[in-house]
Amino acid sequence: MKEIEKQYEKWVYPKPIEDMEEFITKTGGTILSNMQFYWGLFFPEKRFNKKLDVLIAGCGTNQAIEISLSNPEWNIQAIDLSDTSIDFVKKQIKKYNLKNLFIEKKDILKINYNAKFDLVISTGVIHHTQNPKKTLEKLIHSVKKDGALYIMVYATYLRQGIYYLQNIFKYLNIEQNEEGVEFVKDYIDNVIPKTHYAYRYIDGSAQLKRESDLYYDSGIVDTYLNKVDNAYSVRDLEELLSNSGGFFQNWINNVYFYPYTFLDEKRLNSPLYKNIDHLSQFEVGDLTQNTIINAGKLDFIIRKQKKFENIWHNIDDINDETFIRKRISVNLTNDPISKKNNVGGSVYSSESKYRNNFNIIERLTWHAIMSESDEESRGIILSEAFEGTKGLLKDNHLNYNLNQNDFKIIIHKFWKLGIIILQKNGSP
Repeated sequence: MKEIEKQYEKWVYPKPIEDMEEFITKTGGTILSNMQFYWGLFFPEKRFNKKLDVLIAGCGTNQAIEISLSNPEWNIQAIDLSDTSIDFVKKQIKKYNLKNLFIEKKDILKINYNAKFDLVISTGVIHHTQNPKKTLEKLIHSVKKDGALYIMVYATYLRQGIYYLQNIFKYLNIEQNEEGVEFVKDYIDNVIPKTHYAYRYIDGSAQLKRESDLYYDSGIVDTYLNKVDNAYSVRDLEELLSNSGGFFQNWINNVYFYPYTFLDEKRLNSPLYKNIDHLSQFEVGDLTQNTIINAGKLDFIIRKQKKFENIWHNIDDINDETFIRKRISVNLTNDPISKKNNVGGSVYSSESKYRNNFNIIERLTWHAIMSESDEESRGIILSEAFEGTKGLLKDNHLNYNLNQNDFKIIIHKFWKLGIIILQKNGSP
């Protein structure tokens, strides 16, 4: 880990945010700034709990401060390898007088926490270690039996062109210095063709701008000149998790891993496409990304108990008491609707940047699951949403005999589209 430690000492990453309160106010923060709304992604079986013991493994410059400010009742232990990042975090702790955050320098491979934490967070870290499997096992060992881990690793799909460029820079012995950074900028801007695979990542991330992350020098080093960079397909992730002591629970956002984004209902219901229904969650995720190639990372939740494995992937996990909550980032658009043509408008996610089209019944279902105070996204149990949808069908003089199985299929589709979050036993 010495190479990585040395890199992040000099090339501080991510770019430090001096005013985190302003950042959270302007952007809304990440899902970890809005845990009351995203709780079900982490703990679908529990009621919301403000008090958690949390480990942030590889916190970098900003993550621990955002999480600490947003969750004042959490007890947070943060670790990192970079003295530069740790010094910045300590200054922010003092600036905001944070009493719930402690940070220290520590190598993940040397931690020895035994079932200490309710939640372990390690995003963008284990793929920079020499032994990601062992690193993951260490993190899993650190979480309580009923705890959860939030992990992010790089994905091969959208980043394939990045690895071509990394190989080029290795052939040319480009170093992690100012001259090397300028060389990388010039090579990307003026040498590779605009048809190069790397541009799918660069353009897709809207990062080819002087003010953006990839034109922040440390971002260039992190992306193109990193000494240790392991990426995973969905099937590679399945192998990483095998015999690790943890079980894959769910993606942070399903929209990247189910085919509803590119297959219409007619195709999905045709004989050959119906084979998708028999695929495992990892297989269907890999199929989806081999088609749309838009995931540069894999964000997911791990649990220590097998009973949470692949929760909700099987429609039979959904029952009358399943609690449904819309994601706060998803809202109806002003697209026109037409009962005659079975066009129900659409919803747009500011989180994934996807627009999903509805038919009329889906539109009415969406209205039924939304709370009166939409911003609060309080949610509803499935049986009540089912009755509400039937009432809206009647109010709109639509002669459609909606049964409970058809309704579950609609809810399952919404979950696969990443526009709702599901929880067990009616517990918000």
